[in-house]
Amino acid sequence: MEWVLDWRSPWLTALMKLWTDLGSEAFFLAALPLGYWLDSRRRWVRIGLTFMLAGVLNAALKDAFQAPRPMLEPLIQEGGYSFPSGHAMMSAAFWGAIAVGYRRAWVTALAAVLVAGIMFSRVYLGVHWPRDVLVGAALGLALVGLGAWFVTAGGAARLRAQGKLVAWLPAGLVVLGAAFLPDPEQHGLKSASAMAGLWAGVLWLDGRDVPPVRTGRAAIGAMLGATLVGFAVLIGIWAGGKTLLVALDAINTGTAILRYGLVGLWAAALAPWVFDRIGLSARGLESTDAVD
Repeated sequence: MEWVLDWRSPWLTALMKLWTDLGSEAFFLAALPLGYWLDSRRRWVRIGLTFMLAGVLNAALKDAFQAPRPMLEPLIQEGGYSFPSGHAMMSAAFWGAIAVGYRRAWVTALAAVLVAGIMFSRVYLGVHWPRDVLVGAALGLALVGLGAWFVTAGGAARLRAQGKLVAWLPAGLVVLGAAFLPDPEQHGLKSASAMAGLWAGVLWLDGRDVPPVRTGRAAIGAMLGATLVGFAVLIGIWAGGKTLLVALDAINTGTAILRYGLVGLWAAALAPWVFDRIGLSARGLESTDAVD
């Protein structure tokens, strides 16, 4: 790892700090809903579930290994354990799922560059060992492969065919497992709760007449309106909710599950329903967004 320290320079440090933010919670909270609202719901549900499952697994592995972070002149402050890297694992899951979802050479190339840059930034900034980012990225990509196999095998459709209760089980089990994690503010519990909210929203939308947002050059106003309304409420739940809970001294596992579950539910179901009610949806056009 010491050889990376020799590369440090003011301009590269500034770049790496920006690049590592592409693997931050705030970035994913913006990217996932935006893709879901303005692109194919089906595609972005798959991306979101893969990403959130990576967050839960990463938190469980970190708690199991409890590996300390390197102490070699870190350039940013990071808490928690080091192995495997959450930034690398969740970024690989996110961008890998995007590459699989779009199946275009330039998207795959862009995803590879972004993930490689995030991996390097974590080592460069002194908050991870090389093994942390390599194993994290490998695990993230393994989840992408598992998710692709699950879809190809028709797993989601089979679950839904068994009825709502059975379809709820995967998200419920994930949240139950994450509730045993020791820190209610760690990303495993957050990911699990948002995953449950997302899946609840997907099940609620299934079979209902809630068209997607109008998109394209002729629908810039609708896209902008959906973005502004959607993020105004989402930020209110995420940031405003945390501020309120801190003021009430009510940060705990239960409130963390509730807050991130509401984030997922708003993004997946309530926001599209609101967009439709205020005239931003493509009503009258055939929707192909059912989750299969």
